[in-house]
Amino acid sequence: MLPMMKRNASFGWMPAIMSEFFNEFPAACEVRSNNPAINVQEDKDGYHLDFAVPGVTKDEASVELTKEGNLLVKIESKKQSEQKSNDGKQWLRREFSYQKYDQLFTLPEDVESDGITASVADGILSILLPKKAEEPQPESRRIAVN
Repeated sequence: MLPMMKRNASFGWMPAIMSEFFNEFPAACEVRSNNPAINVQEDKDGYHLDFAVPGVTKDEASVELTKEGNLLVKIESKKQSEQKSNDGKQWLRREFSYQKYDQLFTLPEDVESDGITASVADGILSILLPKKAEEPQPESRRIAVN
């Protein structure tokens, strides 16, 4: 079970009784992180980066190759919690969510930067960093001495 965090009771503009009321409910005390979990895998064809980004659309994700040759991943998501009252009650508080994440990755030297692809599906931002084709190594040979 996750530990429950309590919100700071000093809202300033809200009476203390309201602050105490909200601290009684774990749903009102969610812990949010702007950093998605990342899985990185390597195979013979390239590197696979998967970012856990539930609810993020392709319009909210950006992947760029910088002029320095680094990979810049940006996620900017604005969500509004839907809390509707069907019985005429007025909401005193609604949760808004704004998430912004930027991370710069130094690419390995064997990445073919022209072949980088990215997609978002089922809450996962997937980036493929293909490897450059291996150049054949010159075979050693004996050189005749004249």
